Amino acid sequence: MFRQYPSNLFGPGFQVFDRCSKFRIASITGEEPGPKILPDSEYPPWLFELDLRPPRPLEDLDPEKDGWLYWRALRIRQIEQNRRIEKLKTRFLHLQNSPSMKKFSKF
Repeated sequence: MFRQYPSNLFGPGFQVFDRCSKFRIASITGEEPGPKILPDSEYPPWLFELDLRPPRPLEDLDPEKDGWLYWRALRIRQIEQNRRIEKLKTRFLHLQNSPSMKKFSKF
């Protein structure tokens, strides 16, 4: 588990954890039985009320009816759009000071 190095190398009693570079797979085999399935009465009632459908697109949401779901989807779309714009700014940075772009800088 720990590798003991000489005390003159790192100081007295210094231990280095050696498992950081090793990977281990634990209980991935299909031979073991899964968790025991209980009857529905053993589970909390809110578990059966969860909405497991995929999220609806922004165009299908109504701010009056859907409330915070609409505003969250709108904010996510704004953030994605701003990221795309920033990426384009850095991609075409060499064109911003070019003579051909000066005619567009009047606005």
